[in-house]
Amino acid sequence: MQEEIFGPVLPIVPVKNADEAINFINEREKPLALYIFSHNNKLIKRMIDETSSGGVTGNDVIMHFTLNSLPFGGVGSSGMGAYHGKHSFDTFSHQRPCLLKSLKREGANKLRYPPNSQSKVDWAKFFVLKQFNKGKLGLLLLTFLGVVAAVVIKKYRAVLRRKALLICLVVHRLHWSNKQ
Repeated sequence: MQEEIFGPVLPIVPVKNADEAINFINEREKPLALYIFSHNNKLIKRMIDETSSGGVTGNDVIMHFTLNSLPFGGVGSSGMGAYHGKHSFDTFSHQRPCLLKSLKREGANKLRYPPNSQSKVDWAKFFVLKQFNKGKLGLLLLTFLGVVAAVVIKKYRAVLRRKALLICLVVHRLHWSNKQ
């Protein structure tokens, strides 16, 4: 058994226990489908958790392929992506993230642009990497900034809500579903 079988052949591989079955599956390419037969639902869940395959059917065969509500497809050498119903549309659609922001606070963004100085690097580390001296002065500064931020947010909550960054995930299917 070196390749996937798409024919009327059913290979039976005897194993001593679930551990050996899991090892057998994991030592090879990921199968398109995994069929697990057991009265023990915990064992089925364990097999699902500890292996990787395109799909899984417990106590039956091929049924996951027949349901349009379930994605069908492979992983690894069995293929990538899934199809059937909505999942076909999702596979062949591109989700396009968009970030739109106001230029009103561009002055604060000057920190990002050259010419760079040690001061800019230190501020960038503080804001981006959150790396700063956490001594008494650092903790005092952090506390002060937290209090100021809380006061500003509370005072200008309505304004911030109206003028906040607009983050949108433009998905073609959502666009059309909203129009219908």
